[in-house]
Amino acid sequence: MLILCEPRPTPFIFWFQVSLGGMLLALNKGDKDEFLKLLGKARQDIMGPLSAASMESYQRAYPFLTKLHMLRELEQSMPLFHLSEKVKTEKEKGTVREDTSEDIQKDWSIRLKMTQPSFRTREPILNLRRAVFELHAMHEGMASSWLHIAKTARAANQFQTAETAIMRARLESFSSVSSLPPPSLLVGLQKLLY
Repeated sequence: MLILCEPRPTPFIFWFQVSLGGMLLALNKGDKDEFLKLLGKARQDIMGPLSAASMESYQRAYPFLTKLHMLRELEQSMPLFHLSEKVKTEKEKGTVREDTSEDIQKDWSIRLKMTQPSFRTREPILNLRRAVFELHAMHEGMASSWLHIAKTARAANQFQTAETAIMRARLESFSSVSSLPPPSLLVGLQKLLY
């Protein structure tokens, strides 16, 4: 007799990435209940390994703290997806998206400064932010994320990744409203070349 059970990928990292994808999909569809269900499950699944790892050392527990950090930022991005009627009404008035996105970006900038300044830690966080901005066609936010990735990669001597990120930031900055690239892009490109 064959008993079918819910398949669960064995590597935790793969499962977490799939979980993030499911949450982004739920947000994009506007399914707040599904998003909150997946978010709660992801947090629960992280807590077990986090408690075990924290018994050993802070360094061993830090990747799990980073995953919780990413879940929190995804939760903070909910207003950008216009999930409640209040947000939809405010959007029609033209007041919600700009203020919300500026506040979120300011908060995320502060949060990023509190993380370990390593490529391994910051790259997944920045890629999640970039994905959120991409879903909203927020080109300035995407360009900013690419610039942060380039800066972090350059500091880790990963020059190919830094060059690719600079080029992607350049594309995004030209996709935005202004026709001139931001000065931070030009400075990043100059640092990469010299």
